[in-house]
Amino acid sequence: MSTLAADKPRVFEIGHDEYPNGLPIIADDIVYEGAVVGESASTGTYRPLVAGDNFAGFSTANVDNTGGAASALNIPLKMAGGVVLSVTGVSSTAQVGDDVFASDDDTFTLTKGSNSWIGRVIRWISGSTCLVAFKSVLVPSNSGNFATLLGTEELTNKTLTAQVVKTGLTASGSASNDFSGSTGTFKTSTGLNTFGGKAAFKVIATPVAAAGSSASDAAALGSGNILTISSDSAAKGVKLVAGVAGDIVEVINTSSTAAIIYPATGGTINGLSANAGVLIPASKGLLLFCIATDTWAAFDMPAKATAA
Repeated sequence: MSTLAADKPRVFEIGHDEYPNGLPIIADDIVYEGAVVGESASTGTYRPLVAGDNFAGFSTANVDNTGGAASALNIPLKMAGGVVLSVTGVSSTAQVGDDVFASDDDTFTLTKGSNSWIGRVIRWISGSTCLVAFKSVLVPSNSGNFATLLGTEELTNKTLTAQVVKTGLTASGSASNDFSGSTGTFKTSTGLNTFGGKAAFKVIATPVAAAGSSASDAAALGSGNILTISSDSAAKGVKLVAGVAGDIVEVINTSSTAAIIYPATGGTINGLSANAGVLIPASKGLLLFCIATDTWAAFDMPAKATAA
């Protein structure tokens, strides 16, 4: 793989929306005609695409900024349309509909890896040559304040400032939708923050040994929904992580000795004073609901069920 060293005019199919635009070039570089253009995240300017860049479009002219400052010139480009490309992995009509990625400004593949998504195969021509419908990340998905995900497109490190909706987000095969790195509120077809099937809660099965004698030296609990503890003294305790409204935590005492559970520093449980703890009975547990930041309502759980 290597970047272009000369102009390479592309064959574009007419009849597609092209979104012509001009975007500022990085300092001291050349963008050749036909080059795939990417966003240089460190400067907010544009360059011959490097794998992982946000795809901006195809350059329609040679822009030589050798020795020039960033943004000294604009790169004229098409941000959307249909273009004929040779794509590694394409060999027949079976690849129509597959996503296409770029690893530099002139290398195209069906392999995602760390490459940049540029579009989708819409027609096989011959060999590895095909027509690719391409679209810059700068082109809106559709009108209004909505975003549409198609095929295997992904949202990675994006902040959603408006609704992302419509007919649903569905994972194929045995995979599941993963919001593990996300914050905010998600709505499903059955309501707000609900699940259509079995909910999978985070469990920390290794008991945390109660320690200390106050909130300041109690053993720290992990971040999860179902937690276990052990205790060898009713004077020892464990401490919750910081809570936000809506958190639900079950703490199960696996030992025959009671313990104390404290909120995160400055927090409260059941309206008691800040940092005051409540008892977790021996061989029982507590169910805690966070109703505001570090403000918990705790309820005793009954003893384990006896054998039938």
